[in-house]
Amino acid sequence: MAVLYVTTSGAKLEKEANSIVVYKDGEKFHQFPSLKLDKIVIFGNVEITTPVIRHCLSEGIDMVFLSHRGKYFGRLEAPISKNSDVRNLQYRNSADEQECLKFAKIFIEAKIMNMRVVLQRHSDASSQFRDGINKLKELADSLEKAKRLATIRGIEGSASKIYFSLFGEMLLGDFYFNGRNRRPPRDPINSLLSFGYTLLLWDMFSAVAQAGLDPYLGLLHENKYGRPSIALDLIEEYRPIIVDSIVLMVANKRLLSPADFYKSDEDDAVLIADEARKIFLEQYEKRMNTTFQYFGPRVETVTYRRSMVKQVYSLIRAFNGEGEYEPIRIK
Repeated sequence: MAVLYVTTSGAKLEKEANSIVVYKDGEKFHQFPSLKLDKIVIFGNVEITTPVIRHCLSEGIDMVFLSHRGKYFGRLEAPISKNSDVRNLQYRNSADEQECLKFAKIFIEAKIMNMRVVLQRHSDASSQFRDGINKLKELADSLEKAKRLATIRGIEGSASKIYFSLFGEMLLGDFYFNGRNRRPPRDPINSLLSFGYTLLLWDMFSAVAQAGLDPYLGLLHENKYGRPSIALDLIEEYRPIIVDSIVLMVANKRLLSPADFYKSDEDDAVLIADEARKIFLEQYEKRMNTTFQYFGPRVETVTYRRSMVKQVYSLIRAFNGEGEYEPIRIK
């Protein structure tokens, strides 16, 4: 299944037969068979006709609305799953402190070890990288003794600080990175990371909603009004695998350059230009559609996007005591 990204301001979406058609200034711009669509992501001001909305609702095609800058506005989705048993399992597990601790340790241990592999793949022989890689392993091992969620979050924070202190050392070319910053991002690499994490989050949100879980009730992340906590929990293991790897690739292969970014007059945020964003989206889709061997109830070849759905169902089985949740790991 494919994702349609509509990034052209002033475009209009119409339904023609079994296709979604994008018009710009009255002329047909693109046409996509709706049977192949899983999601439509809208950036900025795009007009959508009622037949398109009705068709997406009836066919289960998610629509995600983002600002031109990539800020999330909302989603249009079909009615939630009628399987209340799944949500009851989630409610029971999220109310159990020991269950939350168990799952939080799994999520963060996988994230740290995946960050460690990214560093190993891009490191030189310097003691700086060697020390960072070893420290990440120590932090991952320390999770076993954690007794509180706050401790686990602290370990994750320490690991991320080490990882991002070395992230700039993995970059080639003209990009500069001196640590993670956001809201707003103040340099091109942080702009790409934030944009990529937004895409990843709403891909996982769709998988969570499809399975019938409550996206706003988490295990690791604190439950705050409007925060999709369980989706945030589940993308932790994917951040280094998907977004961080893409950012390093587009920078180091010089698919993008610092000239592809500009500073907003509104809040000094560093934003990605339109054509460069299309390049990043192409690479994101390429990565999400990359296949790998997935070790679930049976071994099968799946895409990273499909694996998200499978990971959600793995979590549901674990909620019900049917085995352990196994995170995605890279080697």
